[in-house]
Amino acid sequence: MKHLRRFNEGLSSNEYDELKDFSDSCLVYLLDEGFELELVDRYGRESNDPSYDEDSEYLWIDLYGPRDDEGNNSNFSWQEVKDYYIPFIQLLKNRYKLFDDEREYKGDQIYFKVQTGLRFDEHSFMNYKIEEVINDSIPLNGDNIFTLSVKIGGKI
Repeated sequence: MKHLRRFNEGLSSNEYDELKDFSDSCLVYLLDEGFELELVDRYGRESNDPSYDEDSEYLWIDLYGPRDDEGNNSNFSWQEVKDYYIPFIQLLKNRYKLFDDEREYKGDQIYFKVQTGLRFDEHSFMNYKIEEVINDSIPLNGDNIFTLSVKIGGKI
């Protein structure tokens, strides 16, 4: 019985490291091109933050574009990342629980944070089902993606 986990227990530190290594390996080409990957708790804190919630019932995997000359993450297009991100999501879906428990739609989704205005800080979220992402039926054109996020609930 000591190996049974509560339904809302998060990833252990070893599982966190394994997920981080897995994500880095799957997206290595994008990372080599300057993209950034963050694994954060439900409150947006990284594991090196003293207030990081190790018991968080889920983590976010966030993909950001490369930094510009001013040190800000730049926007990117779906065309730039889809050939690497789709296989990553397919593998992730087979190994981890992907879920969304806070929205009206109770299913697996990818959150696209897109720039909606002329200012850099004007963003909104567009949510697509995992299958829409895998099937590449995302109706986005242009370089307006700020981040791609997926919620991980633990290993399958």
